[in-house]
Amino acid sequence: MHIKDFSFWPLKLHSQVLVVWIPLVPVQTGNGALSVAIGSHNCPVGPMINLSTGIADRANTNRQPEFDSNVQDVLCLELNGGDAVIFHPNLYHMSHPNCTENLRIAWSSVWVHPDARWDPSRVPNHPRSKDVKQGCKVGHFEWGGSIK
Repeated sequence: MHIKDFSFWPLKLHSQVLVVWIPLVPVQTGNGALSVAIGSHNCPVGPMINLSTGIADRANTNRQPEFDSNVQDVLCLELNGGDAVIFHPNLYHMSHPNCTENLRIAWSSVWVHPDARWDPSRVPNHPRSKDVKQGCKVGHFEWGGSIK
């Protein structure tokens, strides 16, 4: 398992957020199915993980990831096209490599409660961190490109 999405987002901890993932074609382990670590959403938010190497990014925190594949139960979600998975962004998850010649197409969406608050200090290198103000509500936008 490599990723907890929440580690990448400049949002205050414990914000109300969910992720929806919908494969548009059948997915199994061999063509890029999603696997999740059961119960890992209850673990603390760890550091960002470099998805190429699997190594924790020390620039953001000196904490080690809490995921241990010897302890955590992992479930591969083999799904039909159009099935939906809804999960908390603090859940460790990963997609398996697509070892077929067919495309694995999926749609993913993130839903954030409008009262959630920005915290750019958590992820200072995120593209949004330079545009948002600490503690402001996520749901407050001004059209024209700026975010308050």
